[in-house]
Amino acid sequence: MWRAQDQRQDPAIQVLRALRLMTLAMALGVTETCLQSWSS
Repeated sequence: MWRAQDQRQDPAIQVLRALRLMTLAMALGVTETCLQSWSS
């Protein structure tokens, strides 16, 4: 029972993790560009 539920949730969790990584990468890119513009 538990294993079946975990397998069902795994794809959703993987998608959420991918979205989190994407958002983190976007935030880091924005902060880097902002810092570069500030320094220059």
